[in-house]
Amino acid sequence: SYINTCTYINEMKIATSAADGTVRIWDAKSSEVKQVIRPGASLTVECSVHSLLFLHTPANTMIAVPRGNKAYLLDHSGDVMRTFESESADKEFVAAVVSPSNKWLYCITGEDRICLCFDVRTGKVEGRLQLHDECDVKGLVHHPFMGTIATFGVEGKRGGVRVWK
Repeated sequence: SYINTCTYINEMKIATSAADGTVRIWDAKSSEVKQVIRPGASLTVECSVHSLLFLHTPANTMIAVPRGNKAYLLDHSGDVMRTFESESADKEFVAAVVSPSNKWLYCITGEDRICLCFDVRTGKVEGRLQLHDECDVKGLVHHPFMGTIATFGVEGKRGGVRVWK
């Protein structure tokens, strides 16, 4: 299965998320898989995990976002601590980012291009933003110091970036 994201957890571990619906923890020296996590394992269909976001608060946690209507706050052993849900079952998350403070999780739903802002501590939706109509949003980033996000994607036949405050 192809890998969607790859990041160092620390100097000894690497984490990947993949199209087969798994998060894998690898030994950074030997390249051996040490752990396989299936976020939302109760799902009957494998959903590609497109975003894997590591948090500093709470410590030793990550958010896994499969292509589906739920994202999961997990501890490093893979146990689900909290679930973030879109507004309806047919609204799939296609991109996600967490704020530098780890207070907010922003998830974009596919066809309707809505950005939901979740409080990471409670899992509740605290804000909702309608994104641009003419752009197929592929991802988003959060400014490192300000409360600003930028989305990127395809507008017509070329790429585009939009900044949201």
